[in-house]
Amino acid sequence: MSKLKIEAELYLEIVNFLNYEAELLDNQRFREWADLLADDIEYIAPVRYTVDRYFGNDISYNTFIFRENKDTILTRIAKLEHEASWVNRIPSRTRRYVSNIRVEPAEKENEFLVKSNVLIYRSDGDMSETTILSAERRDIIRKINDGFKIVKRLIIFDNSTIPTHDLYFFI
Repeated sequence: MSKLKIEAELYLEIVNFLNYEAELLDNQRFREWADLLADDIEYIAPVRYTVDRYFGNDISYNTFIFRENKDTILTRIAKLEHEASWVNRIPSRTRRYVSNIRVEPAEKENEFLVKSNVLIYRSDGDMSETTILSAERRDIIRKINDGFKIVKRLIIFDNSTIPTHDLYFFI
């Protein structure tokens, strides 16, 4: 489909939606965040390789850091909420910066391809070390009634080795 103009009002609605999503994740309101996901969501992060530019693509669409759907995401959330879960006993503090938002119509009616850059700052408890993750997100966002749902999220990390001891949080 050709790149068509998006109305300014729609663009701002999508930007507000992404900012609201970041706020939910930063405040660990994972159940509310899951409500923003379509039932048929694909949530994937392919492995990135370091290769000579003459050898082609540095992203593998056959190997994934994670490849999830709504059920696996809800399972992860249930594990995080469980009293026996040690991974989030002292929650990380995160801050998401979503920028460079580009919106264009997708192939299906009422769906939009939304590309954005995200920078995530993370600190754990009293540790002085912090983690900074940078990625491009390529989302398909569906307009439904008076809101939006994320149908697909492709996360392309800028690092080929993810600089964190765990990746329990959502991007």
